[in-house]
Order: sequence, then C-alpha cells, then structure tokens
Amino acid sequence: MLTRWNNIFAQDQTHPLAVFDEWNRQLNQLFHENRNPRVWKTFSTQGPAFRLYDESDRLVLLAEVPGMTEEQLSLSANADGMTISGNMEQQAPEGYTAQRQERPSISFSRSFNFP
Repeated sequence: MLTRWNNIFAQDQTHPLAVFDEWNRQLNQLFHENRNPRVWKTFSTQGPAFRLYDESDRLVLLAEVPGMTEEQLSLSANADGMTISGNMEQQAPEGYTAQRQERPSISFSRSFNFP
C-alpha cells in the first residue's frame, strides 16, 4: 500500500499557513519595492532632530536642520521655555524643472520647556 506524503512547505494555497505568504509579499512590497520618499515621510518624525542639554551655566539646544539658513529659522523664548520653528521650500532654479527631488519642503515648530 502506498501512502501519499504531503509536503508542508509546498506552495499549496489550501495549507493553513498559506496566508503568511500573502503577508510576506505585502511586507516586501512595502519595505523593499516602494522607494517613493513621499511614502516614507509618513513614517518620519516630521521635523529635525533636537538635543537639549545643560552645561551648568547655560542650556544648549542643537538642531539638525540640513540645508536651512538662519533666515529660515525663528527662535522665541520666555521664562518657561522656548520655541523654534522653520520653513524651507524646495524649488528648482528659475527656468529649470526638477527631474528628481529627494529632499521635500519642510515646515516645523517645536517647543521645549526649561527645567
């Protein structure tokens, strides 16, 4: 008498674990095939990274704002804290059309309370 052996690793869609094949395909599409920066912007922090630390006689705020000039930043402070904001529009030079733009326009505002 011959007994048929079923390979649990075969691509049989009736197998109970076959649903994971579709999940795997969708995750691969999300993380590997889609390289559109607009998609990944939704997963970012929507602004620059900051570091605030105390040097005993002063507070120091470091902001990572690549490509921004001093004129594009605004800083206001009072007795309780401070707010830093910025706006940078990415535009191609006049008379030119951008063929690829990997750095999006950015606008942010962050407030920090003093310790």
